[in-house]
Amino acid sequence: MVWIEPVTDRKQSDIQNKTRKGYANADDFNRLENNCGVLSDIFSLGLQIKTDWQRTDKPTESNQKRIVGNVEKIYGAFAVPGNPTPPKYPLNTFQKWNAAETILLNVYNGYNQLMDSIIRAGEAFSGDDIGVI
Repeated sequence: MVWIEPVTDRKQSDIQNKTRKGYANADDFNRLENNCGVLSDIFSLGLQIKTDWQRTDKPTESNQKRIVGNVEKIYGAFAVPGNPTPPKYPLNTFQKWNAAETILLNVYNGYNQLMDSIIRAGEAFSGDDIGVI
């Protein structure tokens, strides 16, 4: 799985103006679940995901509970200061969608920043002259 850039900036005006962000569709579910899968693999969480949502699929109660449960597990796997509270079922407002995707984005970015900061080859500074013992 490859990370897909999340949508975290939905607004009330998107709903009122009937923009693409104003509707939850198969692309949104596939992106959210794909990103849960990426993070599940990183943290070895073994989450169940579905990434074959079709336009005609209807998200059931069990689907939505699984999704919000996955977001909660990812939220608990890697602490990120300032992360929003994980959304609760039902996943039915733009604020809940923004929170879910923001959590995934913050965890993904935080993990990658941590990995980038690990000292490579066991040395904090390469090329230092320390003398010969």
